[in-house]
Amino acid sequence: MPTTRTEDLLIGRRGLRIDRIIAMPPGSGGQYGMKFVDTSKHASHKSTSDDTVVQSSSNDTMWNLRQDSDNDGLFTIQSASTSKYATPASGTAKAGDKVLAGSDSFKWTIKETNTEKHYNTVYLDPNASVPLVWYVADDKDKTSVTLADSSKVSAEWILEKFSKFPDPKDVITS
Repeated sequence: MPTTRTEDLLIGRRGLRIDRIIAMPPGSGGQYGMKFVDTSKHASHKSTSDDTVVQSSSNDTMWNLRQDSDNDGLFTIQSASTSKYATPASGTAKAGDKVLAGSDSFKWTIKETNTEKHYNTVYLDPNASVPLVWYVADDKDKTSVTLADSSKVSAEWILEKFSKFPDPKDVITS
């Protein structure tokens, strides 16, 4: 079983906490922040008018990761802010295509790539002749998350499990 660590982090005024940095697969799922290792910025989708998934300096987007009922390592990735699902830009995805947020669910493969650091890679299909992964080309805010050839880029993500701080009225003090 991988080691986990707890870190408290107040995000805005919402009282969220990074419960643990966890190795995948996360059981049946949960809410996670997704931080790109190379830039230390987060995948974000908060706009209902723009369907592009971008990177952001602020960790203000939680993603609902839900494992497929077949328990085959496939996950849907849904923005908790907009309820839209991360999807490839087209049915015939290729390197350079944007990752978008849409109304139809899509199944991604999430594989742990470094057990010590809890790094993960999000694949379109790891068994394809050219496995495509979630990637960010530079460190600027609002840069689109795109698909890239996994053999040509470093594309690792840290998945940060979120939970809410307990309501003060529920805390028992002695």
